[in-house]
Amino acid sequence: ILEADMKSKQRNFNDTVITAPFDGIVAELYVEEGETVFQQAQLFALLDIYILEVVFFCSDVELPSFKIGLPLSFTVDAYPGQQFESSIVSIDPRTDDEYLNFRIISHYVNNNPAVKLFPGMIARISTRLGEIQNTIFVPVDIVMKSENGAYLFIVKDGVAHQTYVTVGKQIKDEYIITSGIEEGDRVLVTGYRTVKNGSKITVVKSSGN
Repeated sequence: ILEADMKSKQRNFNDTVITAPFDGIVAELYVEEGETVFQQAQLFALLDIYILEVVFFCSDVELPSFKIGLPLSFTVDAYPGQQFESSIVSIDPRTDDEYLNFRIISHYVNNNPAVKLFPGMIARISTRLGEIQNTIFVPVDIVMKSENGAYLFIVKDGVAHQTYVTVGKQIKDEYIITSGIEEGDRVLVTGYRTVKNGSKITVVKSSGN
């Protein structure tokens, strides 16, 4: 009986040891030493800082460029000049309610214990989507919209011509124009909001350029 009682007490003692399901950092404790707890009680919050989700959003125009497995690079302010590598693991086919953008998740595996990346950090993401050749770029600001579509002004023989264009992807502060203008067309980039179709334009060359 004594031996059975000892084994029972040993089992009870072993049950007081809580083993975490993964390595991580204790972010918050919900109980104190000596406190009585019950089954299913939450004891602490454990953060996994070794496999992190990098979450970002893209527009419907940009969505076709992103695929599962696409490698990404990102930087954080805590480690200036250092790039981290991740890859896309999930693309949500639903848009968010506020901006109608698509949620994309990539995973970063931290194999360097000296680097501490934590949930909530802001990352700047970059990736290579392929070479762009023989493509026309124009500033985002000069493309205007009407009931008939997107347009801008080109200048021919000193006259402004309202020209409808097909707009492709936006890359930083420029649009790719897929049709409507050709290489060599002179695009109006100043005063475009005050001119009208057929307005006479005087081209002034900047001194020193």
